[in-house]
Amino acid sequence: MNAFGESTMSTDKLTQALEQVIRAVAVEVVEECLPASVARQLHAVERADTEEEREMRRICAQEYLTKREAARFLNVSAGHIDNLIADDQTFPVHRIGGKNVRLRRVELIEWSREQGRRRLREVS
Repeated sequence: MNAFGESTMSTDKLTQALEQVIRAVAVEVVEECLPASVARQLHAVERADTEEEREMRRICAQEYLTKREAARFLNVSAGHIDNLIADDQTFPVHRIGGKNVRLRRVELIEWSREQGRRRLREVS
């Protein structure tokens, strides 16, 4: 509660509430102004974006990632991750048992930053 006896809302919660209201208004506008087929396509795109956001939040909350999750996190293909594991000695990979590998998210971030630094040094 603030000095006036009113309950206060955190900035994050307020932002989320505003985003929900904006989405609801946008849905109404789309449904009223566009043909039904176009409105359905836009809703499908919005749902897909939301699912992608949820998956990325889930990935970002984990310490260790699978190859598929690491590929999603770095915005590359799973095949590229396989190539990095095979060819790049600096790529941070942890082997578990036989063929299972896990990639630590923090190490991936550091590795990708170092790759950017190396490329900058090569150019200059």
